[in-house]
Amino acid sequence: IDGNEANEGGGICVWSCSPELSDLLITENIASNLGGGARFASSSSNISNVIIDDNEAVNGGGVTISWSDVNFNNVELKNNQASSSGGGIDSWDNYQITLEDVLFENNEASGGGGLSFSNTPTIINNTQFIGNEAFGSGGGIIFTGTGSDLNVINTVFINNISEDHGSAIHLKYGVDAELGNIVIAN
Repeated sequence: IDGNEANEGGGICVWSCSPELSDLLITENIASNLGGGARFASSSSNISNVIIDDNEAVNGGGVTISWSDVNFNNVELKNNQASSSGGGIDSWDNYQITLEDVLFENNEASGGGGLSFSNTPTIINNTQFIGNEAFGSGGGIIFTGTGSDLNVINTVFINNISEDHGSAIHLKYGVDAELGNIVIAN
């Protein structure tokens, strides 16, 4: 899925359905609003063996997710850009997001270079955040929201940059976080 443009979901828009997406390359797509590579709304989806590379949007350079239950397995989000939040993924008000064996590399945004999550129960396991940049807070991750559960295990944060708070991780507004077996390094 290459070189497309839309208001939401430059490459693909998944709304009120439950697809299994696998073995895809989603690259060089542009969304004038949400989800340069992909947009998920009111859906339950599994994404595996997918590369999301060099996409652009205002929010969610790679992917935007809302009101959904989405599982990522063996996915690469690289070189995506968001002028506002979530260079790799921007996500809010979801049921559950699971990231397993995911690579976030060289993504950029004002907030949440790798990912920006709000009010979203999230499990992150065996994932790498490498060289992501936020021009505000959260070079790797920015995570906000009262009552949001965040579990990060077996995960590495290397060379992420934030011009404000949290080069690797920025948590705010009542997040209930459990972090285990993580590495944060330059």
